[in-house]
Amino acid sequence: MHSEKISALGRVAAQVAHEVKNPLAGLRLYSLHLKNKVSGKLSDGEMDIVNKIADGIGRLTETTEQILSFARPINMALTGVNLNRVVRDTAQLLAPQIEARKLILNLELGEPAPVGMLDEASIHAELMVCFYKQLCAGVSSAKALRHAQLEVMKGHPHPFFWSLFALFGRW
Repeated sequence: MHSEKISALGRVAAQVAHEVKNPLAGLRLYSLHLKNKVSGKLSDGEMDIVNKIADGIGRLTETTEQILSFARPINMALTGVNLNRVVRDTAQLLAPQIEARKLILNLELGEPAPVGMLDEASIHAELMVCFYKQLCAGVSSAKALRHAQLEVMKGHPHPFFWSLFALFGRW
C-alpha cells in the first residue's frame, strides 16, 4: 500500500513537472531577453530585481528537470500540428539569443504546411532547450545548432524536425 502511494506521488510529480517545464523554458528566454534589454538603463536595485526574476525562473527550470529525470516517460498528447508554425514559434522564442550573436536565421518552409502528429509543446522545448544550452555553454552557434539537431533527431528522425534551421552571418 505504501509503495503504491509513493509510486502515485511520483507519477503526479512528473506530470506537474512536465506541464510546468515547457512554459518555464519560454519564461526563461523572455526574462533573459528583458535582462539584456534593460541592462544599463535601470538602477542597480532595479537590475537586482530583474536578475532575481531570471535566476528564480532558472532555479525552477532546474528543479523541474531534476524531477523529470527521476520520472518514468510521460505520455505525450499527440495531435495534428502545423509544423511550419512550430518552427516559426521556436525561432521567435530564440530570436533574442540569435540577434545577440549577430546571426541571421533563414527559414525556408514549404507550402502547403506539412502536418505532423506530435506533442507540440515538447518539440518546441526540445529544440529550443538543446540549442540554447549549447549557446550558454559557450559552444559556437554552428556546433550548438548541430548538437540540437542531433538531439532532436534521436526522437524524431524525419528531417523535417531537425533540418529546417540554418545559421547565416557571424557563426
